[in-house]
Amino acid sequence: MNAIRSSVLCVGLVLLTARINAADIVLPIEAPVVLLPGTPATTSIPVMSAATRPVPAPTTPSGRLPQYQLGPSQLAKIPQRDPNDAGVRFRLTMPNGPLLVEVAVTIDGKPYLSQRDRRIAQLLEQQATPKDNSSELVSRLQRYREATGRTLTSEEINWWFTTAVEGPSVLCLKDGFQRFRADQRPVFFVLDRNQDGTIDSDELGRAEESLLTTDANRNDIVEFTELGTATRGKRNPDSSITLPQISSVEPDRDSTPAVPDLLLAVDFRPSQPSESRLQCVQMSATLTARVERVQSDPAGISLRIDNTPVLFEAVQVAGLVSDQISVGSVNDGYPWLPVLDLNDDGRLTVRERRQLPKQFASFDANHDGTLTADEAVAPFRIAIGLGATVHRHLANIRSVHPRSATPAEVGPEWFMRMDRNKDRDLTRAEFPGTNEQFRAMDRDDDKLIDIAEAMAYDQSQPQPTETDATTVPQP
Repeated sequence: MNAIRSSVLCVGLVLLTARINAADIVLPIEAPVVLLPGTPATTSIPVMSAATRPVPAPTTPSGRLPQYQLGPSQLAKIPQRDPNDAGVRFRLTMPNGPLLVEVAVTIDGKPYLSQRDRRIAQLLEQQATPKDNSSELVSRLQRYREATGRTLTSEEINWWFTTAVEGPSVLCLKDGFQRFRADQRPVFFVLDRNQDGTIDSDELGRAEESLLTTDANRNDIVEFTELGTATRGKRNPDSSITLPQISSVEPDRDSTPAVPDLLLAVDFRPSQPSESRLQCVQMSATLTARVERVQSDPAGISLRIDNTPVLFEAVQVAGLVSDQISVGSVNDGYPWLPVLDLNDDGRLTVRERRQLPKQFASFDANHDGTLTADEAVAPFRIAIGLGATVHRHLANIRSVHPRSATPAEVGPEWFMRMDRNKDRDLTRAEFPGTNEQFRAMDRDDDKLIDIAEAMAYDQSQPQPTETDATTVPQP
């Protein structure tokens, strides 16, 4: 294991080859790092009355980052670390026992801890060299030096930086983050019409009908919010739901087994985010025997461990340069909904609902024509982020579909006006023309007019003359 760690540190992300015989999968497996949009800076000035006192912004790490474990008891346990160590090690709570995970984290190919070490060294040098354009941190150190007559050591600056300024190099998300999602299975509850805990073949055959009963605004779209309202108060009858808590971030390897169950590697590239990568490098023999599947997903690396889907993700914010790493986990809930929502817009359209038989067949693990609770297991998500980012990422339900880099086509003006529910399709109910006109436009005879068919119709029409140039095309 030491040889593996040394190789990762010296070369960056070294590819180690192992084979999971049961699944016939070769490691390493690689996935891109999820890129979040940057947070826009606030430029407006709040308007306050003379009687209103401005609320001071929190300055301590725990005040600015309430989602993370930054209380005095946690900060007091932070040990001294070797700046050449890239490893972040933690225990993850799983239904059949904890999983020991180690992640080799580098920033631009260098161990993440070396970035903080370099920053502390710069502050140590700058506090004794006053400059007119010094940062606020340097100015605070200089004022301390002038008041006490002595210069802080690097250890003291590190302690001050960790406890009062930025927080530790590794930020661990609080246990139970978004725990309310753990037993959210709205699609299962809606389809299980007799509430017996099993969706039988008859209920599967009536799946679209059942889902449409939740369409409160009758726009032919099943929105996630409508599903949530229809199933509010319904809970999983299985009370043994496990939350994938990260019980501790353990830098002290003397107190833990030498070999982790799972070794991952992340290389964050702040200047070239598209080059950032997450890799599953190695698994122990014990874990290999428990793993049913390992694959690269659009969002990260997915494992199925003892029938529990586990998704490891890496995330960074566009334009963010940081020397901190954040880690966190959630039981994501919603085992089926993100799969059914093909375009990730939080709605199930007519076209998406037509895919229900195919999608539900993929959920039927034992191919018996029914769906049970153990075939609707919500995935665990574990995220490693550059900076304090994992709380932003894990607050949202996962996306399982690749995002297209091609901008969506904009249909003709008349098409967009008729498309009342904005699903980019016209049904017969939305189309104000005759049946013959609808059938003429519906070239593939799928009972929907899409944007391509609308554009084809426009292109087939005679070009307007000067006398009718302002006429709006009518179907």
